[in-house]
Amino acid sequence: MKFVKYLLIPFFVCISLVLIYGCDNDDDDNDALVRVIHSSSDAPAVDVYIDDELVFANLEYGESSGYGKVSGGDRTVKVVPAGDTAPVVIEATLPLSDTSYTILVVNQLPQIEPIYTRDKRSANSNKAKVRFIHASPDAPSVDIRAGSGDGPAVFSDVAFKDIEAYIEVDGGDYSLVVTPAGENTEVFKYSPVTLENGNVYTIVASGTFDASDDNDFMVRAYVDNNDGAAYVDLSDANDNSSQLYQQRLEIGRALLEVQSTNVAEVLPYYAGDIEYHDPIVDIYGIQDMTGFLYQLLGASPDLVTIVEDETLTDDIYSATWIMSGGFLGVPYEAKGISIFKFRPNTALVYYQRDYYSEGDIMATIPGLDEAIGGFRAFYRCAVDPTFVCPFDGPLSENATGVESEVPDNPQVLLAGDNSLRSQEQLSLDQLEIARQLVEINAGNWTTVLPFLASDYEYHDPIVDIYGPETMATFLGRLFAGSSNLYTTVEDETLVDGVYMATWTMSGEFNGAPFSAPGMSIVKFVDDTLQSYYSRDYYTEGDVMTGVPELVDAVLGFRTYYRCAVDPTFVCPQ
Repeated sequence: MKFVKYLLIPFFVCISLVLIYGCDNDDDDNDALVRVIHSSSDAPAVDVYIDDELVFANLEYGESSGYGKVSGGDRTVKVVPAGDTAPVVIEATLPLSDTSYTILVVNQLPQIEPIYTRDKRSANSNKAKVRFIHASPDAPSVDIRAGSGDGPAVFSDVAFKDIEAYIEVDGGDYSLVVTPAGENTEVFKYSPVTLENGNVYTIVASGTFDASDDNDFMVRAYVDNNDGAAYVDLSDANDNSSQLYQQRLEIGRALLEVQSTNVAEVLPYYAGDIEYHDPIVDIYGIQDMTGFLYQLLGASPDLVTIVEDETLTDDIYSATWIMSGGFLGVPYEAKGISIFKFRPNTALVYYQRDYYSEGDIMATIPGLDEAIGGFRAFYRCAVDPTFVCPFDGPLSENATGVESEVPDNPQVLLAGDNSLRSQEQLSLDQLEIARQLVEINAGNWTTVLPFLASDYEYHDPIVDIYGPETMATFLGRLFAGSSNLYTTVEDETLVDGVYMATWTMSGEFNGAPFSAPGMSIVKFVDDTLQSYYSRDYYTEGDVMTGVPELVDAVLGFRTYYRCAVDPTFVCPQ
């Protein structure tokens, strides 16, 4: 509402800025690269025009537009409220040459104004480059120190609108502290942030010191590499409920929903030593991760991923998703689940694993479709009580010796009323039950049945089960032929009755050796210990390789896949 009030005031800022030119070139022609960072904490979203052409739309406070190419020469930059062409709250003439520039929208209404800087984005692979910009209008001159208030000053006596020059530092984790200039009193202390060798950063302090307004003081590190839009928030070392949680959610989604057109935007979210795994590919390091994403999405530009359920606990983000589109021109649709691990107190991802069934891809390839179709039928004949087996001598329900009736469990019946159960205790009990559902085996499967709701459903890459009675028969058949099959949970999260866990399963399935990683989701009815949904994610290829007749088909497909997407793989001629 403050902005609407100030719009009634005839107001604009007109500034002509002459820059001292250097020799830092980003392009071979006369085009410049320009980005805008919105650092006016009480201003709404804005649109940015250059020579009356809209170049950046709906830029929110704290966001960077990323770099856009602009022809060299004197250019007029105008900033207006998003969706409008007036009033012009900022107007500036900027002489541009063949380098990069950042325009920051700073100060509070109605004193909103621009400051400009030439960006020296050339990277040093053995160092991180960093600079600091003071954009907090009511903050005094400050020092930015390393480690503590008594630590060395990285940037000294920085006043509002000052733009410090880039410095080079060794890559690593840095805990930054804000103190009044020349003093060692810690006004703000931040949790360690990772500065990567080869990256260039602009750290901006914005918002206000005034605790009575809604414009919290914020320090954000923008990544100047690539398109210049990515950033990492510095989180208050004394505040675990900071913006880091929301930022990690947004990064997890962005990494899962990445498409061919925005690979460069998400790469800064990965640590330099990123480790990535899926059922076929293993990637180590940001260089190979970059090649992998460009090869995968370059070969499949119309692949789209949509996140469904997600959890974030401590440093672990997990999510289920649906992917659809074409893989190497072949129609493809599949469900999957992923886990991301963040470095402590940062938004940098150092580990990612995607779980999906390679059988969903094999089923679209002539020749391999018969192999996967035959295996799925074999598996369903063995375990699925709803499946009409096409082979001779199918297993019958009686042959398994399984009783379909779900036994009563006094513990569950007594827990039906959760009014005396604290939320903390409920979460602990849900965690234990969900873990038991995932680590289910021949010796304990009957004990989990009372925790299945009347409308319970279960899914894996092959089987879909509905109802606890059918689930009882399914489990009886599964473990009748796989009595030594065991699962061990590794990482796990539980948020609002949604449990996700990674695991390793090993043993034998119907006499075939089997060992594979997987991931599961379990959902509980609100405020109860009753599970109404669970899904296991693993790849059928890991089971198929235990069947001699199917080994060649799986290995052939994995070679085909790695040739298409894995930059580390030497494809056989």
